[in-house]
Amino acid sequence: CDRDRLSARGQLAAGQTAALVWEQAVHGLSGLNFWMTKEPMVNPPLAAIKLAIDSVADILMPRPRIKGPVALLYPFESTHGLGHSWDPDGSYSNLMDWYTGLVFRQASPDVLSCRQLLAGAPSRYPVIFAPGCRLVRAGGTASLLRWVESGGILIVDRESCLMEDARYPVRAPEGLWGRASSPADALGLTRYDRGKGRIYRAAERPGFEKAGVIAARILDEG
Repeated sequence: CDRDRLSARGQLAAGQTAALVWEQAVHGLSGLNFWMTKEPMVNPPLAAIKLAIDSVADILMPRPRIKGPVALLYPFESTHGLGHSWDPDGSYSNLMDWYTGLVFRQASPDVLSCRQLLAGAPSRYPVIFAPGCRLVRAGGTASLLRWVESGGILIVDRESCLMEDARYPVRAPEGLWGRASSPADALGLTRYDRGKGRIYRAAERPGFEKAGVIAARILDEG
């Protein structure tokens, strides 16, 4: 019964949350986890924990010092990345479809945080995938657009960059990326030319197999 469930006996303290996230970051997501927070979508200690992990990621994480040929932008702070148990709208599954689609096309991506985005990390990558990144840090969308105009290739969908953390304004997807340069093609991609670069917007969540097909085509064109 519920009263016997460890996860229902109390909420995780900040130190317990840190232990959980560090363990999964270093050893991977496996086995059983018992955790509970008051509001899974907004976990105040998580930002500091992720910053601490990021500061030593090149040493501790798998693939140390190996940089991918492309990047996958991760949405601003949330606990979606902790597993499938908290994924009511399918955002985490969508992100993993794109990630695994890239991996199976021999283009293992670096996962790019919003902090790295604002610090200028996009300049290291010719292509960035940002589907499903509904929430980014303030200034994140403008940073992506400047990178595109300098020659980058950005892949988005109807959910990308709809909100920024400054008061969380919700923006309409239409017009966010400018005027379309061509109508949607057979894969459902609409192209937007901006400066020296271009943006491809997917019409829907493609699923694993189609995400891989889309990724392969864009990387071949690259």
